[in-house]
Amino acid sequence: MNKKIKFLALVIIFLFTSAVLLLLLKNQPTTTPIPPLPTPTLVQIAPRKITISGIQTNNFLSSPIETNKNGDVLFRKTQNYQIAYFKEFNQFGIVIIAPPFEQARSKAENEFLKTLGITQEQACKLNVTVGFSRFAPSEVAGKNFPLSFCQKKE
Repeated sequence: MNKKIKFLALVIIFLFTSAVLLLLLKNQPTTTPIPPLPTPTLVQIAPRKITISGIQTNNFLSSPIETNKNGDVLFRKTQNYQIAYFKEFNQFGIVIIAPPFEQARSKAENEFLKTLGITQEQACKLNVTVGFSRFAPSEVAGKNFPLSFCQKKE
């Protein structure tokens, strides 16, 4: 019985991950032709920093894992979590997809800070949601939260 539950959980995690990827890849990635350079010696380099909601970050858009035609960018992906930027909503999404959930959340949030090159205080000024798969503990499963260090302590 325990093996059946584990197998079912793995199948459901796979389906959830596939659904997230399908949403990100709703349409085929678009490619834009590169215009010719004005002179043979001129090379344009993507900016190292960009500004999102008034916060200067590292340019995470310059090396995406996947991009869809809406400009949504998946820029970090592991077995336990994925981090994306949704251009239309000017929002970051961190999805915790596999256990250990709290450790995965901590690693994902630290990777988010490191990738963007920002502090926790700056991150709290951005539009970021942390979501958990349905297989997480019931108090967090299927729900969205702010970054853990942005939550108000009572």
